[in-house]
Amino acid sequence: MSEISSRTLVQLQLLASILKNKPEFMAGVFASFQKIERLSDAELMQTLGVSPLAFSRIAICKRPPADSPEFVQELRQIADYANTDPVILANIIRQVDSLQALQSRQEGEPETHPGSQPTRVKSGMLAATRDQIDQEQEADDGASAPIDQDEDRERRNDLADE
Repeated sequence: MSEISSRTLVQLQLLASILKNKPEFMAGVFASFQKIERLSDAELMQTLGVSPLAFSRIAICKRPPADSPEFVQELRQIADYANTDPVILANIIRQVDSLQALQSRQEGEPETHPGSQPTRVKSGMLAATRDQIDQEQEADDGASAPIDQDEDRERRNDLADE
């Protein structure tokens, strides 16, 4: 990433801080995840393997809706933009969505995702997305091993039951 002034970094961090209350931005997702996991910004940056600049850049991005057909592509764009692992981002979104879905069920509300209409969460959708990202990365690395379809199906069923 290019060099930026300390003033610009502070402005990006301020904008990311303002967006923490907006679930349609990654800053809102990160704030929810940090609350769930009791993580500081520094600990989350370490988990993502990013600098403060990259962290702020991700935080100000719009959150890809989990039910969008372009979810994987949008997630990859965000990860590439900040040079982080898209699987980690998918896992963070999945964990936040799962907790919000559980809270909605307890309150008797329909489950929703930021930026989408009320809908039922498709069981295993993010797990399948994570699997797709993993498979694409293995193919990119040239180290792709054949996946036993029964094992893959069983793993997805286990994840869907969580």
